[in-house]
Amino acid sequence: FEFKVEARLLDLQSKKVKYTINTDRSLALSVPTKAALNAAEVKDYEERNAKRQKGEGESKGEEPPVKLKVPMQKCLEHYGSENMIEDYMSPVTKQKGLASQTKRFASFPPYIMCHIRRYLLDENWRPKKMDALIQDTEKIDLEFLRAKGPQPGEELLPVTPPAAAGGAAPASNRVMPDEGLVQQLMSMGFAENGCRRAAVATKNAGADVAMEWVLQHMEDADFNDPLPDEDAAGGGGGG
Repeated sequence: FEFKVEARLLDLQSKKVKYTINTDRSLALSVPTKAALNAAEVKDYEERNAKRQKGEGESKGEEPPVKLKVPMQKCLEHYGSENMIEDYMSPVTKQKGLASQTKRFASFPPYIMCHIRRYLLDENWRPKKMDALIQDTEKIDLEFLRAKGPQPGEELLPVTPPAAAGGAAPASNRVMPDEGLVQQLMSMGFAENGCRRAAVATKNAGADVAMEWVLQHMEDADFNDPLPDEDAAGGGGGG
């Protein structure tokens, strides 16, 4: 199941790019609700259901729920679409601004295990589980998601030197949690240490990405523990 993913980050301030290769064992796909085949039917059902809850309309008892139907291909296209990152700290300008990121397959496994992300943020910025049906197809074309690597004319972002072996990363190289992002996650009801871990783990990529990380890791034993570097700064041994 193992495969490699190429992430291309474009710093929109300097117009320079960075390519990173990560190894994964499952493909996490979000559900693009706007691509649902039956959006109108779902909206009508929700309106009827709301009237039933208020005792209005010609209700004759409950009806089976109408769920969104989203093609698997649309989920894959959404995965490959451009993701905007706000408050990205440019290593060139040393200022926060916009960046964009796209992901592509650097290698294809014989079999792909997909994980459908069913959590989203509602109008009150609270996690909400989405009840949708993903319509599979007999054949799926992934060629449009094949990685191409650095392209002619692209200028690469400066490479950050790796941390010295066996020691903590130098302060200049260490990813620090963005306080604004931490506060945003905390306003959703998550604990501070967990929010800090999410910010660092996702490299301050934004509330949606960090919230997804929180939902996947909030049961981890060390989720509410301080970050190791913060432990060290406070004089703790930490493990």
